[in-house]
Amino acid sequence: MKFISDHPTTKEMLREWTGCHRLVTAKFFFWNSSTRLQKSRKGLLRSLLFEILRKCPDMIRYVANENRSASLARAARPQDEDDVWSMDELSQAYSSLMEHCHNTGVKFCFFIDRLDEFEEDRQTHSDLIKTLQMLVSSNKIKLCVSSRPWVMFSDAFGENPEQLLKVEDLTKDDIRRYVTDKFNENSQFRIMSRTSTIYNEFIEEITHQAHGVFLWVFLVVRDLLEGFSHSDTVKILQKRLRRFPADLESYFQHMIDSIPDIYLLETARSVWLATSVTQPQLLMVYSLLDDVADDLPRFLRRKKFSIIYGTEVRSRADQMRRRLDGRCRGLLEIIHDEEPCSHPFFEYKVDFLHRTRRGIAHREMRS
Repeated sequence: MKFISDHPTTKEMLREWTGCHRLVTAKFFFWNSSTRLQKSRKGLLRSLLFEILRKCPDMIRYVANENRSASLARAARPQDEDDVWSMDELSQAYSSLMEHCHNTGVKFCFFIDRLDEFEEDRQTHSDLIKTLQMLVSSNKIKLCVSSRPWVMFSDAFGENPEQLLKVEDLTKDDIRRYVTDKFNENSQFRIMSRTSTIYNEFIEEITHQAHGVFLWVFLVVRDLLEGFSHSDTVKILQKRLRRFPADLESYFQHMIDSIPDIYLLETARSVWLATSVTQPQLLMVYSLLDDVADDLPRFLRRKKFSIIYGTEVRSRADQMRRRLDGRCRGLLEIIHDEEPCSHPFFEYKVDFLHRTRRGIAHREMRS
């Protein structure tokens, strides 16, 4: 969605639509493992409204009327971020904007990503669809939305095939090329593919089953390459491929379930740290956290702390990489920081391989 919204062709086509009118664009990305506002209708409407008013300050007067006095008073002493605007006030604000945009020479295009990650108490995806349909009730507003191919969204927004883009149709050739290149890098695959064409059929099967999801392809290819290295038979390779979960959430849940019980406390501690920060944390922080957690009373009684030098940092980093690999089963990955740093302490960071893993881990931690 970010690629589409920022692409010059998109802007050029929108200018043809706006003609002599001014074009205002805004984006919103739903994310179900983030804050309540990041996955709710209220967050959507507030974010878009902020972008509109930031780019069109002359339209503030249509929103900031006497009916907003109570909310402005709440904003001065907010108890909760959700209390600043009510849904009724937001609906009224958009109604006012749509009423006046005919006179202000402005047209809007909103890019909204991941509708399937909408999550709000006592609200359904049908409520979200109604909110979006309210926005496009004006011919001055266009929407570009994305989601998984769920029926309710296809029914609401995918009736016209000329206005529907399927990711799998656009990425099929790239996925096929990626799988082919990765397989051909493996000497065992090259040897086996000379004896039977069935090995090349794996490439087409993966491409077909991927549904445009590159991360799924990466994980499947990694699993099959392991099979090639073990000289697995065709039958076993087919089992590897067909037992692989069709969706990422099922795969990541399987990874969580496969963690040995003896590591559960350490795993929970590492995942808790990863889900508690908004940016990847230093690998050495995980190492030091292990020190603290192993004997907290003794750690708190310490009066002196020794300096960690480069050789010890590298030793700790290698040890922590092994620990995370054993206790997290690939949920977390080690990232080498590309920014030049003066000390190996800052050289490596830890993050989830994909935001889907963060979302699943976050839900597991809450439950």
